[in-house]
Amino acid sequence: MKLSYYLRNRIFHHSVNVVMIIFLILTLFPIGWMVFSSFKSNTEILLGQVPLGRHPNTVRAIHGTKDRVWILTADGGINLVNRTTGKILEYKSLKTLATSYAVDSESIYLASADKGVWIIPKTYLGGAKRMNMPAMELDVNKVVSTALLKAGNRLFLSYQHRDFEKIFEIDTERRELTRVIHLEDPTSPFQIKTLAQAGSGLVVGTSKGVLLVHIPSGKIISSRTFADMNINSSQITELAAMGSQVIIGTDAGAFVRNLPDFSGDTVYGITQGLIDHHVNAIAVTSREILLGTTVCLTRIDRVKKTVVTFENLFSHVNGSGLSPLPENKKPELESGAVL
Repeated sequence: MKLSYYLRNRIFHHSVNVVMIIFLILTLFPIGWMVFSSFKSNTEILLGQVPLGRHPNTVRAIHGTKDRVWILTADGGINLVNRTTGKILEYKSLKTLATSYAVDSESIYLASADKGVWIIPKTYLGGAKRMNMPAMELDVNKVVSTALLKAGNRLFLSYQHRDFEKIFEIDTERRELTRVIHLEDPTSPFQIKTLAQAGSGLVVGTSKGVLLVHIPSGKIISSRTFADMNINSSQITELAAMGSQVIIGTDAGAFVRNLPDFSGDTVYGITQGLIDHHVNAIAVTSREILLGTTVCLTRIDRVKKTVVTFENLFSHVNGSGLSPLPENKKPELESGAVL
């Protein structure tokens, strides 16, 4: 059947229109993605992870007892796991963004960018209660992370957000905000990344360096930039107090500095025996320093000054009973996730 001249023209023009629309979509998609990212303003989006903060397989913290382990994930997921069988005994998720945790013998404390601060009794996950916090003028999608620390009956909380240079003090018994500590320092502007308690002081890891804050008065005792401490890094990942010292975890290794002036020159990096120098987590015992890096776990004997590295330590997790943690993906070890 021979098509008429006019019908052939119509088919041709429609075909051209379809092709042009496809090219237009392909052209506008990157622009649309850039606009979307500007509203979200989160590094995770640029990496194609939208959003990583809800990722149920990213472990933020691990806390164990004799026969059970609490596995706390980035989406606000609370998993109680049998240590022997790997079976999940209890599970609850608050579906939160930029989540961080603190744990004591009775409760789990959760801080998030979008749903505030929660207290969850270990004996009954369904009894989770939100703490009384004032409304904050923060774009939750621009909060990169939260920093949460429990000290006695107080919680210290901060947000990694542009121009947010303060720490909230929360009473865990009254479940309400009791004080706001404003950090006025020459290194401003900076963003707060992590917190650690050292006696009556609060060590604050920032995007510029570290601060030591006197908890009772809220005043800054000392302040040092990375350059001041001879640290060749601009990324603090974790802090851990060790007596009169503090261990500063970075993407260039772990650095031990004396308090209160952050003096000292002890370094744990590739040269000292670490296979990987990106330190994500730190734990300290009376004899050892444990460093969780991107690829392995490193144990440092504080007495003998020996360094032992365990590679492929977590490979058995993949495909095991540790996944409610939907999608059966291998949990990723994040800051604070040292057992």
